[in-house]
Amino acid sequence: MGSWTAAMLKPYSDRPTTGTLIYNASELLAGVTKWKAEGYQVAAHAIGDAANRQILDVYQQAGAKAADRFRVEHVQILSEQDLPRFAKLGVIPSMQTTHCASDLGYANDRLGARANLSYAWRALKDTGVAVLPLGSDFPTEGTIPPLLGLHAGITRARPDGTPRGGWHPEERLTPLEALRGYTSDAAFAAFREKELGALDPGYKADITLLAADPVTCDPALLPDLAVLGTIVGGDVVFAAPRGPLAGLARPKRAFAGSRLSERALL
Repeated sequence: MGSWTAAMLKPYSDRPTTGTLIYNASELLAGVTKWKAEGYQVAAHAIGDAANRQILDVYQQAGAKAADRFRVEHVQILSEQDLPRFAKLGVIPSMQTTHCASDLGYANDRLGARANLSYAWRALKDTGVAVLPLGSDFPTEGTIPPLLGLHAGITRARPDGTPRGGWHPEERLTPLEALRGYTSDAAFAAFREKELGALDPGYKADITLLAADPVTCDPALLPDLAVLGTIVGGDVVFAAPRGPLAGLARPKRAFAGSRLSERALL
């Protein structure tokens, strides 16, 4: 949206362009139909309301069912007519809460009255979508700790707390909903809910220890909340010097910070 390339149904409010669609509908339908027939899960990148409508139309024409767990990545801007279609089609909206915080500098100028259907986490939840997985958009957005994602999802504000009260605060998530977005919902969206996303016997021991409970602490503390330790696959790969895992870190391999953050349990 920042570069006016996200495909929109109507021109941007601050420039006479509707952005760009990468595929035409027939090309997209042919690709989705082929991969569906081969048994693959399909995920498509769509930011603008026109792009989201196009991929929802194609998924519907391809006969997508909830069991397919087809995804749309980003889902940043929706029309009111398309908002309930994710739940009806069983399509998973895979979103990045930090985009809301990073786009605040120009979102109102770009979208005008359409801003109220942007980054519509609460509205999508209320339509009955099965899950609302959250992520960082790594590597496009660089290394974004999930704590910043939790903060943005809960507050609809930048890490410094602006705008006060949040941007369109009616779309905020509860702390538990945001936490599930980074854990159990994300695992479900990747068909890995039986091995990731929960602290249960038999699951991979991917755990992050924090200095406070992210569900009950003041959301303003989240951006700077101390990480006391990180466990990946049962191995302690980071331990704060004075934390409960001090002296136990045995990093056996290199871990990309954002990749770890995407699947770490908080």
